[in-house]
Amino acid sequence: VNDSFLFYFSEAEAYLGKNLLQQNALKIYVDKLLNLDIDLLNTLDKKELMIYGVEKELNAELAISSNGKAIKVYIKGTADRIDDFNGMYRIIDYKSSVKDTDKFEFTNFETLFTDTDYDKMFQLFMYAWMAWKNNLAVATQLAPCIIPFKVFEKQPRIIKFNKQPLVFTDELLNEFESYLVKYIETMLDA
Repeated sequence: VNDSFLFYFSEAEAYLGKNLLQQNALKIYVDKLLNLDIDLLNTLDKKELMIYGVEKELNAELAISSNGKAIKVYIKGTADRIDDFNGMYRIIDYKSSVKDTDKFEFTNFETLFTDTDYDKMFQLFMYAWMAWKNNLAVATQLAPCIIPFKVFEKQPRIIKFNKQPLVFTDELLNEFESYLVKYIETMLDA
């Protein structure tokens, strides 16, 4: 945290006022995250937690049609952390703002693509889809999640279906891709 602030601010600026308060808040978040990882490791028999990357860029290509022409679009995003936790490939996004109205119960793709209360779930679907497109893990091992920081939660927010963790499949991600293509085509043809 100190090094990051010194990268962006002079030493005098880094340790004064708002910057000092932000540093202290970030240190608390980092401490909570490290303690969460320790608690998770203590629940595992084999202590299986492998961190593959932080600030990892994910991307994928889509073939779409725009005004009658076939074009390629590139989707990219940056995952805050990617790890293997007990055999599941977690794509983690740390959020400072998770609202009570944010939805994480999957119902259908129409709602996912149109209702802004599903924005965070949409982001998790995007991460899962990009990881799947890049063969980082098989669909059933994907577990995208959000770890809220402002109101820290010990359990990451995951996508659920019928109150159970959603199990990704090739079919589900192919269907998501079809909706994504239509959504982007609609935006470009507007």
